[in-house]
Amino acid sequence: MKIFLSPQRRDDTLSVVRRGDLLVVNDEPFDFSAVEDRDILPRSAIESEWFAGNVTRVDGELELTLILPNPANFSQSQAFPVPITVTKNGPIELPRPLDDVTKEPAHEQY
Repeated sequence: MKIFLSPQRRDDTLSVVRRGDLLVVNDEPFDFSAVEDRDILPRSAIESEWFAGNVTRVDGELELTLILPNPANFSQSQAFPVPITVTKNGPIELPRPLDDVTKEPAHEQY
């Protein structure tokens, strides 16, 4: 499975788990087992705000695009994500934000 990521500045979170051709996105399952090689499942047929494009299967491998929410402290890997190739079942690791730096630097008084 190949997952492309489309970054958006958002404060919500995304969790993705693969179980074969079933993808669980924020606890909602999406079964893509009916998508055969060279088929295209249009984005409009998927009832979820997290999909940013069509789902297809190329040479036996599902390909899809998910929205990647970027918090205020987004990292370069979130802003410019590379496609993720998923070969195993289980949770999919997504690019992480920078450590939250909310404190102002200390100012010395003269």
